[in-house]
Amino acid sequence: MGEAGQSGVVVADDGDLPGYVDACPAQRVEDADRTSVVPGEHGGDPALSSRSRADLVSDEIAAAGDIDGAVVVLRGVGGALCSITNSRRCAFGYDQRLEAFGELGMLTAANQLPTSVRFSGAAHTEVAAPYHNFFLDRYTPAYRAEMDHFVTAIETGSVPSPGFTDGRAALVLAEAANESLRTGTTVKVAGA
Repeated sequence: MGEAGQSGVVVADDGDLPGYVDACPAQRVEDADRTSVVPGEHGGDPALSSRSRADLVSDEIAAAGDIDGAVVVLRGVGGALCSITNSRRCAFGYDQRLEAFGELGMLTAANQLPTSVRFSGAAHTEVAAPYHNFFLDRYTPAYRAEMDHFVTAIETGSVPSPGFTDGRAALVLAEAANESLRTGTTVKVAGA
């Protein structure tokens, strides 16, 4: 984590607008991937627990075989804790935040807004535009940079980063979260 020191706690919050239906574990893969900022915490046998869930928003989500709220907890091999909160009740836009608390400080990744303009007045402070409503509105430049990096790696024969192993580790963690949700037990993850 660089200047923040060794990580002890990582918190990832993720909220979609009501009505967004994702009938596969892709959201949990994305969140597992986002929490990989904890150096040295992938590998060995971390314990993954996804015991809390909520079905409060939409019958459509339940019909798709998915849930509309969950809390996933990951304990890394070095002891660091990571919590991932997913919700489909995000009325204020596509919410993705990340905080990593280290021994020397904290790193945060806040939500992106269409503009940095804020309004403050007698009745409100820091009023801003809503968050972007969809991940492509927010991440198109990042996806382009990733594709450029991948093409450059292929052209130069270098190893892309992240690579296959990173993607597989995120998928293994997401599948473990699904198993934990289904069984209600903590799942040991080997090789994540």
